[in-house]
Amino acid sequence: MRVLRKMFEAVTASLFAVGLVLFLTLFCAAACTSRVTVRFETFGGTAIGAITSEAGEEIDPPDPPEKEGWVFLGWYLDRACEGEEVELPTVMPSSSVTYYAKFAQYPAITLDAEGGSTKTERVYAEEGTPLLEALEGVTAEKEGLIFGTWLLEGRPLTENDRMPEDGVTVTARYKAEYTLEVRKQNARGDGYDVERTVLSDWEGAEVFPKAPSPEHFLLDASLSSTEPLTLQAGENTFVFTYSREPLTLRFEANAPFGTAAGGSMQAQPALYMGISALPGCGFTAEGYAFLGWAEQPSATAFFEAGGDYSLGEEDVTLYAVWAKAYRDAHREGGTLLVAYNTEEDGSSLALVREPDRVEGRYDAVRNALTLGGESGRLEHGHYLLDDSGTYTGYDLAANSVNTSYGVLTLDFAAGRAVFSRGGSEQSGSYVYLFDEATGEYCGHYEFYAGATRFAFAVDKEKGVFVTEGEEGGEYRLYDCAEDRFTGEVLTLDGFGHASLSGGGREAVRYCGAGGQDEWMVSLSDGGELKVLLGTREQSVGGIVFDSEPVCLVYRPAFAGTFSSSLGTLVLDGYGRSAVYTAAGGSTEGTFAAAGRLVTLFAGEETLRFVLDGSTFSPAGEGAGYFEGEKGLLFLDGAGNASLTFGERTVTGVCTPLSSGDYTFDGEESFRFRTEGSRYTVFDERIFGVFETLGGGLSLDGYGGGTYLSVTEGSHEVTVTLLGDVFEVSSEAFPTLTGTLTFTVDRTTGTIGEVAAAEAGRYALVGTDAAAIIRLDGSGGAELYDGEGNALASGSYTYDAFTQRGTFALGIEGDFVLSYFRFRLRTGAECILFGSSPSGSYFGENASLVLDGYGGGTLTRGSESVYGEIEGEGGSLRLCAEDTVYLLTLSGNALLSAEAFTRYEGAEGALFVGSGTAFTEGGSPRPFTAAGSGEYLFGAGASAERVLLEGGKWYVYREALAGTVSAAGGTLTLDGYGRGSYSTPAGTVRCEVVLAKGRYLELDAGGNTLCIALDGRGGFAVGSVSSIFRTL
Repeated sequence: MRVLRKMFEAVTASLFAVGLVLFLTLFCAAACTSRVTVRFETFGGTAIGAITSEAGEEIDPPDPPEKEGWVFLGWYLDRACEGEEVELPTVMPSSSVTYYAKFAQYPAITLDAEGGSTKTERVYAEEGTPLLEALEGVTAEKEGLIFGTWLLEGRPLTENDRMPEDGVTVTARYKAEYTLEVRKQNARGDGYDVERTVLSDWEGAEVFPKAPSPEHFLLDASLSSTEPLTLQAGENTFVFTYSREPLTLRFEANAPFGTAAGGSMQAQPALYMGISALPGCGFTAEGYAFLGWAEQPSATAFFEAGGDYSLGEEDVTLYAVWAKAYRDAHREGGTLLVAYNTEEDGSSLALVREPDRVEGRYDAVRNALTLGGESGRLEHGHYLLDDSGTYTGYDLAANSVNTSYGVLTLDFAAGRAVFSRGGSEQSGSYVYLFDEATGEYCGHYEFYAGATRFAFAVDKEKGVFVTEGEEGGEYRLYDCAEDRFTGEVLTLDGFGHASLSGGGREAVRYCGAGGQDEWMVSLSDGGELKVLLGTREQSVGGIVFDSEPVCLVYRPAFAGTFSSSLGTLVLDGYGRSAVYTAAGGSTEGTFAAAGRLVTLFAGEETLRFVLDGSTFSPAGEGAGYFEGEKGLLFLDGAGNASLTFGERTVTGVCTPLSSGDYTFDGEESFRFRTEGSRYTVFDERIFGVFETLGGGLSLDGYGGGTYLSVTEGSHEVTVTLLGDVFEVSSEAFPTLTGTLTFTVDRTTGTIGEVAAAEAGRYALVGTDAAAIIRLDGSGGAELYDGEGNALASGSYTYDAFTQRGTFALGIEGDFVLSYFRFRLRTGAECILFGSSPSGSYFGENASLVLDGYGGGTLTRGSESVYGEIEGEGGSLRLCAEDTVYLLTLSGNALLSAEAFTRYEGAEGALFVGSGTAFTEGGSPRPFTAAGSGEYLFGAGASAERVLLEGGKWYVYREALAGTVSAAGGTLTLDGYGRGSYSTPAGTVRCEVVLAKGRYLELDAGGNTLCIALDGRGGFAVGSVSSIFRTL
């Protein structure tokens, strides 16, 4: 224990010695350092921390302290602040020091910001200090205003106001800015040029600036500020609006000498130094075209209508500049306008505006035209440009120069020409042919020298001439890729110029395409059209009854030789020739194509093939292209299929089912049925047998089915699914839409018929906002657009007796048709009230009431008839079953109501009244009895013989009267298209339903007979065949 105590004492002594050494070391270091401290005593003012640093280092003196209610007077080195005031050092002193703040208690200036704000509430100053001096730089702020001055007892401070012993309160006064806006009408008169000046005055002051007086501008008081402006915080604007001094722009006809001016023009208001758009010309001068407006009657420089014209300080009169209009004889340029006013050299301005602007001069004395560097002359209201030159013959079919055709040299000025060919030379004349009947140039020339005459056209750029070819004429276009006539007509002039009408495309020229009667037509869009010219002959039993020029469009995809393991197929690309060669021989005929499918017609035999690049395969049963809801479907008949929608095509496998349907398996699978050129996708929701009270509905899943009723029998129907509702349609249904509506209970497999007769869909008449309204039979209605998209829903009321009702939009609906009245009528139409005239009209012993729903009631004596109204204005038609009434109205008066009975015929409907009759769309003509049930329709030599019989009418055609015979029988017609057709099998009554030249179509006991007359008392019966022959 003693040993431990000795050890503890020894350790303690050692630790004490170490601590003493460390203390002495730190004390000596502190005593030897140069760091000093500067302290600040503020006596309750703003506390300022001490600064400790090395002696001699730069420091930033602190800001003066503040003390509420006191004024800082300076720093002192003694605590009593009785010595001299000192400046705070900017460099640390050599030893520590304390600075003492001296304060004096001064009176306060209290700042009243008058609803605004200040940085401090008070400012202190020594008694007697000028208040302006004490408040220098002190301001107040208030939103929307500018500080103006300080007020003392309601007046601005002056130099004499001093700080009182007890302090003082001053109040801020503010100024408000206002804008002086001067708006001057711009040069076009469609707006203003605005100048703004910002001024200011005391808040609450009333200002009324004096209006400036700009020269040639008038103050518009209606668009200017007219009351003093009381200045307040915010925007203060005083507006002066000025219009330009009005001027007048007048127009004079300035008709050419010897020409009477027609028309008139009112003076046009204008503005001082303004810009006016020049109007078109309201004057006319026979034989002249308006060119523009000039500032002098004899000026040739002019301003064009529609352009801008700048006025000066005075009224202006502009004079019409007239020009003779001349068309381009070659129909390749625009219209030439030759000004009536002459230039200083006696010539006249010549101008072509379109397609390119070309200017020139015309000398009337010499009939000399200079236009864009070319010379020419005027003839027959046209202008011709110099075509002088030497031209070499050109073979249009071969599309190359052919010197054997000769060389032609033209002298435009003399009208002379020299034709050289085969070593001989003929000198003669040439003219650019003019058609007096049409008033147009024919588009080609004629050369004549003795007995030699020929027509030709020239191409100045190529330096060639072309003689007239046999291909000239009009041709209907047939496209084998569509198997139809396109509706376009190609016109070739025989000299290389082409035009195309009926389809929106524009042809320009044509040239040979290499083969006999083959031509390449250039289109204005840069495309080309290769065609084969010929005629199409239509015949029955070998008797040709019609022949017309046609051209076949070349399709490269259907041109060439296609091969397969079965043989070869050769197509000419026009549809004219197809040859299928197999082991058993060759089959030759014409063809039509659609996509990859080619159909070969060889007499009564038809073969179908599917093309795949340069190969082909026979098309199986059911092959073809079909349109449907999923896109364009192609079946090759061998189990392969493709479906194209938009720009995407997917392939799949097509499998026939025993029911005659098919399945498609690819990216998606579905069942479908084809009919004609369409396919329908199977929909299981409309498939099955559904029972109903007193009958049932059997649906095939494709929108068709059978409706069975114990009382009404069986009907074939079409069905549309709308949610859990079937809309079943049949012409046999007695509803307005031909539709019955059934609700579906899929749990029990039963359906319930909606008893309401109005249920169904109706086309809306009298609005463009929606296309269809559907009534559900129980007060609910929906509106749809033409694509079947729902637009709005609501409710309806309906009176079956009047067939009228109302529609009201649902409470939360938002649609333009929020409410309307309607009438339903046969044909599934819903007529909106107001879509047709309404009102009452009275005449002698007759009256007419138009209901505004497209119908009207005509009362004559004790009889009334209701019908549909057609027409507008004072001439209307009331159609009631087989009777039509022509109504003439004026004001509220019914001037006349003439009844006409309707008769049907091969040439449309005929309406017969008392002494007059008219056809659909025609005007009334005299109608008089001629005996034996015949009538004369019309007057004079143009009157037609008409027969009325059994609600039908017949027109007498002498060409249809008589008897014609053939080996198979005899046809007898009475001239009215009625008669008999006798064969060894018997005689049937017949009636002509179509007569076109020597071709007839007859209705014979419900069968249609196609007959061609040979014009020599013979005829043939059979099917119509067509054949193409080249020129």
